[in-house]
Amino acid sequence: MARPAAQPTPAADDPLAAARAALARQCPPPAALRAQATALRERQSLLADLELRQHLAAHPDDADAWWLAAQASERLDRAPQAIEQLQRCLALAPGHDPARWRLVELLLRDEELAAARQHLDQLLSHQPAQPLFLHHQANVLERLGLGDQVLPLVERLLATAPKQPAFQVRLGHALRVAGRSADCVAAYRAALRLQPDCGAAWAALANLKTWGFDDADLATLRQRLGRRSLPESERPALQFALARALELRAEYAESFALYHQANRSLRARIHYDAGALQAMVDAQIQGLDEAFFARCAGQGDPSAAAIFIVGRPRSGSTLVEQMLASHPAVEGTSELPYVGHLARVLAERRSGELGPAHVRALLQQPPERWAALGQDYLRRAGAHRHSDRPRFIDKKPANVLHLGLIRAMLPNAAIVDVRRHPVATAWSMYSAYGRGALALEELGQYYRHYLRLVSHVQRLQPGRVLTLHYESLVQQPEPVLRQLLDHLGLPWDAACLRFHENTRQVLTPSSEQVRRPLDPQAVDHWRHFEPWLGPLIEALGEAADYSLPAGGTRA
Repeated sequence: MARPAAQPTPAADDPLAAARAALARQCPPPAALRAQATALRERQSLLADLELRQHLAAHPDDADAWWLAAQASERLDRAPQAIEQLQRCLALAPGHDPARWRLVELLLRDEELAAARQHLDQLLSHQPAQPLFLHHQANVLERLGLGDQVLPLVERLLATAPKQPAFQVRLGHALRVAGRSADCVAAYRAALRLQPDCGAAWAALANLKTWGFDDADLATLRQRLGRRSLPESERPALQFALARALELRAEYAESFALYHQANRSLRARIHYDAGALQAMVDAQIQGLDEAFFARCAGQGDPSAAAIFIVGRPRSGSTLVEQMLASHPAVEGTSELPYVGHLARVLAERRSGELGPAHVRALLQQPPERWAALGQDYLRRAGAHRHSDRPRFIDKKPANVLHLGLIRAMLPNAAIVDVRRHPVATAWSMYSAYGRGALALEELGQYYRHYLRLVSHVQRLQPGRVLTLHYESLVQQPEPVLRQLLDHLGLPWDAACLRFHENTRQVLTPSSEQVRRPLDPQAVDHWRHFEPWLGPLIEALGEAADYSLPAGGTRA
């Protein structure tokens, strides 16, 4: 529900910004279309659109006119039409790289990753050293689960600007995903040699779970944070890093103070509407009734391939995914964006907070539309599947806000709610850079709304949403896994217990943890910070009284 924390403003010598500017200068409009191009620059979009329509009626093979028409359509909030016009432009002029790049951006906005990848391949065939194309293709391939193809692209990206700290950090991320921990640390260190205040590098080091800061790092972080010249945009990341270093040394009071300062700074940079979240959950509890589920019954796509792992971030969902993805019948595909995207499509909204409008759109859909939506989801998810295993996992925690949509469009899909002690979950988010930003009391309120929604769906749809408790899984992995596999209709396979031997790509911050055997000692680590978590515990209310069910799971 919260928009991501604002990132530091790009430096003036940012090669990605320079590459974007150079691309914009390519293919200037011909003399015959200068008036329309001028109208676009002066924000006279309607005039430009009208004149370009007239021009194209007489000259339908004018690629430049289709390029300008697409710009006019986009400014008039007609993105689907802009995509069609860009495609017409490229059919006439395949080498029109600015048009192809803009098409990529629109496809990425519509979460059409496979199509965007194909166009990026063509762009790179024209300009193999263009950093903008290399950067985005690496991101797309990573999201598609093609990690073995990412690292060579990132190395090519770094070759375009070896002294660019951001590219060294990007290399470190690719090495982390590949499981090359030592090389990953070396890349982040290289970024810090180039830019000692590089917050992205410090935060990345802090988020590594199998590595710790030494005395020299501690001294450097204190020294950098004490400098008045430290850019405020970088300060929270360095505070997180120092807090993590102190946490590992059991200096919990100062560690908490730094986590708190960093989160306060990041909270000021995001927009989060707690009222919109509550209104959305209230609307679902009111609208997702027996009549809704009766109308949807048998209407969606019948596929049982998808396994949705939902809940709150940092609840143990990556561990559950890794265990299931070690089963020979299940493929892990990480966190897919498509359920939330389809919810926005239904509400005809591309951005903004999720709220009651999304629920109204869900409730107003004719039953016959559910099968097509399910098929659309499966088509998009298919780009992330690279094996012949019959089942696959979508591990996006935020899908918990769309249980009604999932049940309607994919009635035979499995839904697993992975739950961990709410204080542990919230603290893990609060103490991980890029996962917190909300205040402690806001995290507690969010957790209560999540519980309300899951409980409501479980009450109306018994047996459809299985809750699995992380603590039970860690303490008694085999019986809990057997219950989970039985719920999924899968036979027992001992490979699930050897999940740490699975070499599949893991994108989340837990990637190092799931490559090691279980550590039950980590379950209660949050209690070191309990003296300072009063606002969180108070906001959780009764939810803070966490108890495990017999057996570790419940439907």
